[in-house]
Amino acid sequence: MDGPARSFTCDNRGVSEIKQVRPRAEGWTQQLGADGRPALQFASPRRTQPPTHLADLTPEERAAKVVELGQPVFRAKQLATHYFTHYTTDPALMTDLPAEGRDELVAAMLPPLLTEVRRLRTDGGETIKFLWKLFDGALVESVLMR
Repeated sequence: MDGPARSFTCDNRGVSEIKQVRPRAEGWTQQLGADGRPALQFASPRRTQPPTHLADLTPEERAAKVVELGQPVFRAKQLATHYFTHYTTDPALMTDLPAEGRDELVAAMLPPLLTEVRRLRTDGGETIKFLWKLFDGALVESVLMR
């Protein structure tokens, strides 16, 4: 069917025509099947594996990774304490780590896997909608309802 879809409404003034507008895709073209109907399209699969994070490793693997980065073994326990006990990934708050090389160590062991892009509050702050960007650029939404 070419042209805009049409529908009709009837009220006490008679029949009137309402033109419906078909939404247009932005940045991509809809693929069509052999029968001319729109084909399902899925986003490309994840391109890479996420970087290895401190939380993915066992205590032994954490120690080995820290040694691989040129640090003493006990730095692994310090990082784990900051992450799992103090709930921080901010190098500035990890004052028991030496200032020189602290940022690099934290970046290697605690890579950002999820970044907040936008936050929208409604219902007086009772509902919060988040837009997150994953390590590979994919966007994910979540909602916190209290």
